[in-house]
Formats: sequence, C-alpha cells, structure tokens
Amino acid sequence: MQLHLPIFPKESKLISSTVAVKEKDGMVHYVANGLPFYCHGIQEFDAFRHVICLLVDQDLCRRTDIVKSFCVTDDFVGKALRIYREKGHSGLYNQGEKKRRANKIVGKVLEDIQRKLDKGQSVNSIANEVGVSEGAIRYQLNQNNLKKNSRRDS
Repeated sequence: MQLHLPIFPKESKLISSTVAVKEKDGMVHYVANGLPFYCHGIQEFDAFRHVICLLVDQDLCRRTDIVKSFCVTDDFVGKALRIYREKGHSGLYNQGEKKRRANKIVGKVLEDIQRKLDKGQSVNSIANEVGVSEGAIRYQLNQNNLKKNSRRDS
C-alpha cells in the first residue's frame, strides 16, 4: 500500500499533522488527511464542541493542539470531552438552555401563597403545592412581600 501525503488548501490552518481548518463564507470547514469531514457555521458553538471532541477522541489531534489552534482553555476542552464521553454528542448541544433562572412570584400566586402562610402551612409544603422553589418563597419573605404567620386572632 502506498502512503499519500495529505494536501491541504493554501488558506487552511493546521491543527495537527493530519487535520486542518479553514473559514469560508461564514462556514468552518475541517479537513482530515486531505479530505473534508465536517463543516459548521461560524457561530455554532455546540457544533464546534462536537468537532473538537471527535478530533481528540479519535486521536486525530491532542487537547493541546486544540488549545493552541483555537485559543480556548484546556478546561473548556476537558469539560466538552467529559460531557461527550458521558452523554454522547447530544449532551454537547443546547448547553445554554440548562441555565437556572429566578422564579418570580407575582399576582395570584403571591396571594395564594400568603393565604397558605396565614393558615400556618410550612414553606416547604407550599413550595411543593404551588410549584415554585422554597428559596423563592423565602426570598419573598425576606423582601417583606410575604408575611409568615400574619393571621390575626379576633
């Protein structure tokens, strides 16, 4: 079998001796051993994480090659690899949707919680019934938007 040297396009940047990358018309193209193997949009960070995991996991390049070529941290590459190895490629997508957000208690829900507090019900049981976090109720208590045990005896 004859060994062929990989030939890369002139404008491409070498990541390792067998892998190169180039950007053209808003798309990032990856070439392995002279053959194109992956392409994604320049703003698609989930696809970028997927590609770097494929490259490292298939021993086409090392983590340090990725760090040097793309100016990312070793922690970034390590975290992506850990997620890829635990959850597969689907674990790398939609990372931004998993972020927590504050639960705002307003209007009818606030009034409902106050009625339950007036009856002497615990914060934990109210949180489970209403479907908000216990911390969100405690925050409203600290802000004096809710009053604990505000029942008046006549």
